[in-house]
Amino acid sequence: MVRILSDHWYTVDLLRDAIASQVTATFLNGVSTAAPALDIEIVHIDASRDTIRLQDLYGRFDNPEDIINGSGARLLAENELENLNYLAKREYREIKLYEVEINDETMPFFEVTLGPARYDSRTMGAGEFAAFFLWWNLARAARNSILLIEEPETFLCSYIQCGCSPKTIERPQKAHLKRFEQS
Repeated sequence: MVRILSDHWYTVDLLRDAIASQVTATFLNGVSTAAPALDIEIVHIDASRDTIRLQDLYGRFDNPEDIINGSGARLLAENELENLNYLAKREYREIKLYEVEINDETMPFFEVTLGPARYDSRTMGAGEFAAFFLWWNLARAARNSILLIEEPETFLCSYIQCGCSPKTIERPQKAHLKRFEQS
């Protein structure tokens, strides 16, 4: 699955099981092609574009039921709640995740309880929603996939950026994710 990235390509050098290889992913009209023999899913995530697009879309609805439209809520587990509390520098009491279908894509919609307040993705701050959106994409990444994340710090205040730095997020190792940077 690739978020809309038009007519672009990336070449990625891989070292897997002590064997070096190179994969070129071409994105043509939002569709990715990669070396199928390597069984690698390549996902492009553009937090700056996708979060604005989703919040704009969600904001058009007065009632969250019109967005959720029968999708079941998943109450985040304690470790997931702790992770998002750390990333967003908040103390949420509860977070519900709905995976909703929008234009043939699965996207996240969140309902949170923070102290006595309850709100959802429509009214979250841009940085808060961006942190949730990135967390959701990382949490659902397939094993051995490559994530190309455009400007992950977009909308995140410097305080939250510290929580999102690779040195402070323990989830990539637990999810069998590896980090690399563009050169």
